[in-house]
Amino acid sequence: MNEADLVAFIAAKTGAGGVRLGALRRLPGGAVKQSWAFDADIAGGSVAGSQTLVLRAPGPSGLPDSIPIGHEFAIHQAAWQAGVPVPEPLWLAAPGAARDAPYYLMRHCPGTADPRHILRERPPAIDHAALALDLAASLARIHRMTPAAIDPPVPPADPALRLIQTCRNHLDQRVTAHPVLEWGLRYLELNRPKPGISTFCHRDFRTGNYLVGEQGLVAILDWEFAGWSDPHEDIGWFCAKCWRFGTPKRAAGGIASRAVFYTGYEEAGGPLVDPERAAFWELAAHIRWAVIALQQADRHISGVEPRLEFALLGRRLAELEHEILNMTGAA
Repeated sequence: MNEADLVAFIAAKTGAGGVRLGALRRLPGGAVKQSWAFDADIAGGSVAGSQTLVLRAPGPSGLPDSIPIGHEFAIHQAAWQAGVPVPEPLWLAAPGAARDAPYYLMRHCPGTADPRHILRERPPAIDHAALALDLAASLARIHRMTPAAIDPPVPPADPALRLIQTCRNHLDQRVTAHPVLEWGLRYLELNRPKPGISTFCHRDFRTGNYLVGEQGLVAILDWEFAGWSDPHEDIGWFCAKCWRFGTPKRAAGGIASRAVFYTGYEEAGGPLVDPERAAFWELAAHIRWAVIALQQADRHISGVEPRLEFALLGRRLAELEHEILNMTGAA
């Protein structure tokens, strides 16, 4: 990131007489896009004083379903305006605005997204019951959003069929066969529910993608897959075993039971949860995550973005396949 360009961008957006930046530090997580925190001393203008900001930018490579950074910024803005707890979005540097554009800036929020701290710290510093209800209420609010910048602007006719086709298209392009994933996709095909309502969805709503502080939920993060879908996709993704991080008995994100989460979601204004439809999307979550794990491993193996994290994600395939067999009664 070119410091002079970033200084000029902040000065132009704030009307500041001067901007002094501290060193950028890479924040953990963000396996597709990158987030960098830095301190800024801003003299005058609309945002004067010492600030801690976060720069959100594309990584060297990406995933097919990840939305462009400008689209993500527009959705982040819509979430903020809808009252969803998110870091305050500030300014977008569109392509061509600077050498390192596109990127956008937001305010830094204190807290942790580390699942080990959130779920397994003993004694627990976090009220899991309250956190589950706050997350359920946040998800209900997300599902009431109608951002103007959704692409495509029209919900898919059948979100379940879209997911099946997307996963199968990727597997068909691979040299190595993955029969368990094909088995899972065929099971989804045979048990696909009829299309119901579609809402705006986060599509990566899970433990690890929200910040928690001393007072509980701080912010929902990582909107790079957001778009239209069946609201049960977010519910199934949140409850999938692969996102419980060593606390399998608490099905809803490792923090609560499904019943507690479902009830909190409905009482906060979310649509009524159909347990059978939610179970379908839990299975779909494991298959979708398995495909994403293969895509992440490809980024390492190809040499485009060699990272140990991506290589290790490819090793997650076996446990995901085991869970797919369990969920389909084939184990």
